Amino acid sequence: MKDVIDAVSARIKTPYFGYAILAFVAFNWRGIFLLVATKGTPQDRLAAFDSITSHYTLFVWPLLVGAVVPCVST
Repeated sequence: MKDVIDAVSARIKTPYFGYAILAFVAFNWRGIFLLVATKGTPQDRLAAFDSITSHYTLFVWPLLVGAVVPCVST
């Protein structure tokens, strides 16, 4: 089990995942803010998050930025 944890930890520390996570936050900061700051039921908060985000901002753009930035910065 320790080997699995070490492998996951090593992969998370790679630049690709760090850039992808930063890009995810950059593209979705408004949705994350609405998810945290909106008062109401969880359904209302998730509806507000869904109205701001899309598949592109959740998956496509962060993964592309995570793949491209390490190649360009070296």
